[in-house]
Amino acid sequence: MSERKQNTPRWTQAQWLAIKARNSSFLVSAAAGAGKTSVLVERVIRRILDDQIDIDTLLVVTFTNAAAAEMRQRVGRALAQELKRQPYSSHLQRQLVLLNQAKITTIHSFCLDLLRQYFYLLDLEPDFRIADENEALIYQVETLEEVTEQCYDAEDNQAFTSLVDCYGGQWDDRNLRELVLRLFSFSRSHPHPHDWLSRAADAFKLTGTPAIDDTVWGQNIKAGLVLELEGARILLEEALGLAKENKEVQTYLKTLREDRELIKELLKDCSLSWENLHHILQNIKFNRLPSIPAKDNQVTVRLKEKVKSLRDDAKEKIKKITQLYFSRSSADLLTDFHFIAPLMQTLVDLVNGFSEAYQRAKLKRGLVDFADLEHYALQILNNFPVVREALRAKYVEILVDEYQDINGVQENILQLISQKVGQASSLLEAENKPNIFMVGDVKQSIYRFRLAEPAIFLAKYKDYPVTSNEGGAQAKQRINLAENFRSRPEIIKAVNFIFRQLMVAEVGEMDYDQEAELIAKASYPTPADCALENEKPIEFHLIEKKPGNSEALEMNQAGETDEDDAIQEIEEEKIEIEEQAWDDIQREASFVAYRLKKMVEESEFLVYDSKYRPVAYKDIVVLMRATHNRANIFQEEFQKAGIPVYVELGTGYFEATEVETMLSLLKIIDNPRQDVPLVAVLRSPLVLLSAAELAQIRLRQRDGDFFDALVQAKDDNEKTVLFWEKLLSWRTMARRGTLSDLIWDIYRQTGYYDYVGGLPGGRQRQANLRALYDRARQFETTTLRGLFHFLRFIEALKERGSDLGIARALGENENVVRIMSVHKSKGLEFPVVVVADLGKQFNFQDLKKDVLLHKELGLGPQLIDAEKRLSYPTLAKLAVKRQLKLETLAEELRILYVAMTRAKEKLILVGSEKKLAKAATGWCRYLNYPSWFLPALQLTEARSYLDWLCPAVARHRDGVCLSQLAGSEKTPSLEIAHDPSCWSVSLYSWGTQGKWRSQEDAMAETKTWMRLVQDLEPVPVENEIMKMIDNNLSWNYPAAALVNKPAKVSVTELKHRFAKQSEEEDYNAAGIFTSNLTLPGRLAPFKQPRFYQERAHFTLAEKGTLMHLVMQHLDLKAALDNDDLARQVKLMVEKELLTIEEAAAIDLAPVVKFWRSPLGQRVRAAAHVKRELPFSLVLPAQEVYPDLPADSFSAKEVVFVQGIIDYLVFEAENLFLIDFKTDYITGEKSKETANYYRAQLDLYARAIQEIIYRSVKEKYLYFFYPGLTVRGD
Repeated sequence: MSERKQNTPRWTQAQWLAIKARNSSFLVSAAAGAGKTSVLVERVIRRILDDQIDIDTLLVVTFTNAAAAEMRQRVGRALAQELKRQPYSSHLQRQLVLLNQAKITTIHSFCLDLLRQYFYLLDLEPDFRIADENEALIYQVETLEEVTEQCYDAEDNQAFTSLVDCYGGQWDDRNLRELVLRLFSFSRSHPHPHDWLSRAADAFKLTGTPAIDDTVWGQNIKAGLVLELEGARILLEEALGLAKENKEVQTYLKTLREDRELIKELLKDCSLSWENLHHILQNIKFNRLPSIPAKDNQVTVRLKEKVKSLRDDAKEKIKKITQLYFSRSSADLLTDFHFIAPLMQTLVDLVNGFSEAYQRAKLKRGLVDFADLEHYALQILNNFPVVREALRAKYVEILVDEYQDINGVQENILQLISQKVGQASSLLEAENKPNIFMVGDVKQSIYRFRLAEPAIFLAKYKDYPVTSNEGGAQAKQRINLAENFRSRPEIIKAVNFIFRQLMVAEVGEMDYDQEAELIAKASYPTPADCALENEKPIEFHLIEKKPGNSEALEMNQAGETDEDDAIQEIEEEKIEIEEQAWDDIQREASFVAYRLKKMVEESEFLVYDSKYRPVAYKDIVVLMRATHNRANIFQEEFQKAGIPVYVELGTGYFEATEVETMLSLLKIIDNPRQDVPLVAVLRSPLVLLSAAELAQIRLRQRDGDFFDALVQAKDDNEKTVLFWEKLLSWRTMARRGTLSDLIWDIYRQTGYYDYVGGLPGGRQRQANLRALYDRARQFETTTLRGLFHFLRFIEALKERGSDLGIARALGENENVVRIMSVHKSKGLEFPVVVVADLGKQFNFQDLKKDVLLHKELGLGPQLIDAEKRLSYPTLAKLAVKRQLKLETLAEELRILYVAMTRAKEKLILVGSEKKLAKAATGWCRYLNYPSWFLPALQLTEARSYLDWLCPAVARHRDGVCLSQLAGSEKTPSLEIAHDPSCWSVSLYSWGTQGKWRSQEDAMAETKTWMRLVQDLEPVPVENEIMKMIDNNLSWNYPAAALVNKPAKVSVTELKHRFAKQSEEEDYNAAGIFTSNLTLPGRLAPFKQPRFYQERAHFTLAEKGTLMHLVMQHLDLKAALDNDDLARQVKLMVEKELLTIEEAAAIDLAPVVKFWRSPLGQRVRAAAHVKRELPFSLVLPAQEVYPDLPADSFSAKEVVFVQGIIDYLVFEAENLFLIDFKTDYITGEKSKETANYYRAQLDLYARAIQEIIYRSVKEKYLYFFYPGLTVRGD
């Protein structure tokens, strides 16, 4: 074959080297847009054509199934093209035949094939099946429940119960179970999980004469001290610079130099022992700053404050280091390890016990999970050399894509089947040659949450020498592909400018040096009708949050607090999605919608698509770090603006009404004795019962489940009869048939699927119902069968916070703006990229868990002493927490890199920040820092992407608006300020009538207005603004008449409103009027403390309350004479219904008189009596308040009325009520008093009529004094 590709412009020299290099282990560091997939495909083709090997002797490992399918298609197309040029090549024809058998696959698929072939070497059934993630989780939860129950039942379980007390949680052991599952999953990313767990527990078992320096945690903290002390030194250097340059504060120079020397000594002391460091930091002293006489000169005052502030910040960092790590002696820290060691051993034993039980459960069902695939494959390769050697002999080369996202288990598998220099193979009978070809970009490793280990790539990156030789003279070589064929040069320059400053080894795990920088190689012709080179394509929009918003967010939004400051732990999502923060996200979404609509409608930008055309919505993507509870807000704002949008939401499916309704129905098919789902179904369109009909069902049987009431009432209503029949048939089908058939039968019988299709958003609703059906069919392929297990599976998804996401109803290939997470954009490219929500706080929530996990540092537990009720972090936790935070920041840096490198032609950055001027002061602190890299101190203290981007952009000449906003007089170095990248930086505030205006525009307008005011000229005002001002100043509250009208009243209050008298007045025996009315604002009598109750005198109102209490609790079947009443009152005292003093104050004579009266006899003879019956009633507001105007507002309002009926008496055919009164009246006043209470009795009767649908025939008032019955009709 001729070297036809070598000299063509298609490949760069580095790409061609990656294609042709042989006889070595190669690490290809391929930057974003470097064409690594094309290089991989071409290398495969070259191996086939030039080296005349068969394609099935190559193992190509990709990260996803989609990537594997794409790779296979591209290789197939390339082979077909070669076959056209060489139609008689039998070798090429053979390769096309072998293509379907070629191992172009994911690592999991490779492991699965290995298990299918060698299952007999393990304790596996030949027909084993892979459990999906959710099915495996259900088995894990079930198994863990069994294991913990066994631990609880064990006789000697003191160690386990101590573990539960410490890490179980406040009310149950849920936290411990979560910890066990988390530790189990984490350990399985290690090649030897059991060994890793054992080492993690043994690390706390210190023997001999231990020292903190000997522990991995002490070594880690000491290594990290340099970074923190260096931050303090930089602060002091800045303070010194100010003192040197300004004579007003030069008096501080001597003290500041002493401080700097002190920090330098501490930096040297980091190599000392822990004990020495502890002694030094405990005794460190800073001299006091000399006093400078107070002057009226504001410049001097500001300089003094600035220098003092910088020095105080440096001192605070030293204080924080001392308090966090060196506040306790080494002996105390070692004591913590001794205390925690048995707990960690018990935890590891519990995880191992669970692991074994879970393994048995899977084997019993013939299941393996995804982690099993890798561990079983590793077990085969380690334990059976014949298999290992056969694979080494079979594969001429192993090509690994996305190598930066590999983990330790996968790395071990690949190394075991690859060949190495000097390694003799019994099957090859010759020396092997290195044959592993690894491609990736550690700057794009963003899957640490999936336990990817970028450190594996980094170690090789540092170890493998860069090569320019095709011959493979060295055993391991690195090839750098830095050329970017995706993005315009302006974007490449901007990316390089940002990450030269941000990606430093101390924070980003690698330096963004010349080797790491991108090289622009994309070809974009200049259109004839516009000059793109004059554009500033990198837009950076900073939006100030609404004044007063997000004050709660200042309380550490990211969820990462120092232990001593963690007064209350507030979860990040709960904080950020509170009402004010929601408003901030909505404002940012509104701005992005405004910007994109303007871009498209005004055709202000052209994209190149074989030829130039105006930008369309389909060219645009909005990328966000996290879409949960954010993408839906952007979607709503885009729809308001008329922008077509596509977003694949990961939430909202289970909250969809149609899905909730179907799940409720499935729940009651499984178990109808669930009140909430049952009532939900009855009220839904499936049955369509009204609230009144539901109340009637409940009245049929007031006690027990609602299902029992439905059984009694099922024949009362045609709708319930039909539903009952269907429910019985569905329950039978659930037992006998498949779940998917049941769901589809429900759709068919009820017509619910067609019904939701006719609702607004019907297409989406039907897609959701189809997704439920498809999920049921998928579930039936598992070993978990039946409706009960399906519902439990759904509940497990909800508990994990998982969601199926709203089913797709709109394709992503249509002319729509796409919204997605940065992780989903990995490997994709878009003409226009908007990176939004850059002000979102980093999520450090995991750092607050009781036990932290790290591959190298092991376990980092919180010390919890349940007996002493103490909780504080161990040194191990502090070390693990520190390391995890750095690794999290490094991951966030890489995510930002991935986001910015998705753009081909236009990049727009958008973020919101509160108090922009204050934030800018912090961002501009290191404007004049001499190095390209920003100080590690500033990078590690970042809480959001804006805390990285803004300090970097502020050093550019186009970012001067940030330094002006901060009031900074510092100037960056010329090299940095005049970097060739171009930026358009705008600071935005919320304008009038929803218009967006940059602060520059607002300031220019303000200056114009001020000039007109100074010249006493009229200020031009837009008509819209005048109209708005007029509307605001002349606005009247439309419901002003309702102000001060209570929306909830008692019957007593209404009685007062309806009565002619201005106040209820009761005669006493002496003829004196006393009020017994509870007016608005007057407190009703509360139960008084016993010391106050022990007295001989009670008010008339209190005596009335006691009489009602006695009438409520009397046994109506007793004699009810004087002796019997005395006996019953005494019994009430024993039951603590009354006190002795209260019982003595009750006058029984009027009570006896009532029961001897004809009315009392009727009560005793009645079939049923309800006493002290509470009720609620809703009345029109105009009925309660006749003075209200007859307008639309008043007509809509209602008043909530509450009252208590003393006696409601049920006779055979009659219903009457009695209201007892303790008022002192005379016979002459009876008619007048009855009229006064008539409105109250009418309300009682009305309430009974509307609630139980029965008319009250008679209404009575009974006055105990003088024992008078008055008809209230």
